[in-house]
Amino acid sequence: MGIRDPNLSKSGKDDGNLLKIANTHDDRDKKPQRNFSLRETMAKTMHCFSDFVNENLIAVRYATVSTVILLGAYSLSQTPLFFHYRNLQQIPLSVTKRRKLLNCRLIQVQTSNNNYLTCYVRHLSPMETLLSQSQFETWTQIDPSKITATDANNDTDLLCLQLFAVRLDGKYSNANYLQSLARKRTFVRCQLLFTDENFAIARLYLYSFDRLMFIPQRIDLGAELVKSGQVRLDHSVASTDTSRNDRQNDIKYFQHLSKMEHSAILDYSGMWKSPELRNVESELVEKVEWESQAKWYHKLWRRFWHQ
Repeated sequence: MGIRDPNLSKSGKDDGNLLKIANTHDDRDKKPQRNFSLRETMAKTMHCFSDFVNENLIAVRYATVSTVILLGAYSLSQTPLFFHYRNLQQIPLSVTKRRKLLNCRLIQVQTSNNNYLTCYVRHLSPMETLLSQSQFETWTQIDPSKITATDANNDTDLLCLQLFAVRLDGKYSNANYLQSLARKRTFVRCQLLFTDENFAIARLYLYSFDRLMFIPQRIDLGAELVKSGQVRLDHSVASTDTSRNDRQNDIKYFQHLSKMEHSAILDYSGMWKSPELRNVESELVEKVEWESQAKWYHKLWRRFWHQ
């Protein structure tokens, strides 16, 4: 066996250690170069951005202010001040059960196949309630399709309502008065009595200002139409609710409409001027005329006799 030179082994180890140290120094020298190149790139980018902002300072200011205003307007539009019901499905059942009044504008009136009056109204948000007719027209011009009534009524913001207990009578009556109110986008208040997926039965109220008393007056649109002889009373409908109190209120309201119809018959109002209609409804006309002329004891005897 040969003898190893101890100096040779030590020099080999020293050379290996020197190579490792040299490699570590090379790695340390490379890392700062990478960081320096990244920092330099970021600095150049920020410098270019700063130059762009300085050169277009006015445009950047306007863009920033416009963005803040648009975001603020969008956030405000999502508040209850601008909320309105877009369809009947959004209306909670509590509104129908408690028969709350909804602020609306009458947009369009149509007649169904069974001569019922169908009114398309737009529910108003609290801010829209403060708008006048011209301001409301300007507001809805942003998207006119939302106030165009269709049979499907899916893509509009209109509520489909049917007037309670009244209907047209073919060739003897028409919906001209209601259509004139719709063309004016008249402000009305709606009281829902029954709601379904596609339509609801409701009462509509108009409001007029009494110049003598300086107080607003509420006008029942259904009763006014019956009294003026423009519609007929639908005797097949007397109530729309199963609760006892609401059913009694509906019956009282139906009796009130019946009195309005009797008044129209006696005054020859509207369609009751037609001799043909009075001949067709001779039984009803004779009954109304007898009740208006008969003595109280005749009425009492007739009521007792029929019972």
